[in-house]
Amino acid sequence: MSGPPVGPALPWGVPAEAEPEPEPQAEAAAEPDQLIPPAMNLEGVGLTSGGVVEVRWDVETEDGQESKVWWQAKVADPPAEVPAEQQSEAPQPQFELQYEARENMPAETCIVRFISSTLLYDCKAAGYLYWRKAGETWEPDSSSSEEEELEALSMEEQDARVAALTDELMDGLEPAQQAVMASSMRDFMDSANSFFVQHAGLGGVVDEDAVHKFLDDFKSKKRQREE
Repeated sequence: MSGPPVGPALPWGVPAEAEPEPEPQAEAAAEPDQLIPPAMNLEGVGLTSGGVVEVRWDVETEDGQESKVWWQAKVADPPAEVPAEQQSEAPQPQFELQYEARENMPAETCIVRFISSTLLYDCKAAGYLYWRKAGETWEPDSSSSEEEELEALSMEEQDARVAALTDELMDGLEPAQQAVMASSMRDFMDSANSFFVQHAGLGGVVDEDAVHKFLDDFKSKKRQREE
């Protein structure tokens, strides 16, 4: 599979006499505090403190080529003082990964947040990476990327929040009122999906102006139906 759009690449594998490389940098990625879904605790991803995982990195070799490497690390509770650049503005479960030293890859520690059973956010490198439990042979689908998996998880989280909000709104309503509410919500969601796909296309970006335009159009059409 081609290099993931948001995963960091490690610039190791250079000759011993070469100048020291800078810290690995990920391509620009959105701050995870602004993204759905939120980070999970260890129990939620089937881990315990002291467990061992493997994280997939893009490693740059001395001839400039990139290869996929599963790098083993031990999961630990975060230190008492997390480096400022690796802290989260909003409280989220985060843990320390203690990477083992291996050929051309020195021991390393970093703070991570587990996003799913196969995806984590590396706070030090500022990028999303695939992970698996040590000893497993799972490999990501070659036709997908970390970014695409994050998008799918975001949609699932959004659907779950909509469902929870719907349940809250329905609670205490009479059956007839529930039917009217459900119909109105379906109409709103269908209209929103249609408008935003036409405006930005699948996978496009919807800005604030587009949201305001949709709401104005939706209110106008609703008034017309009621007249």
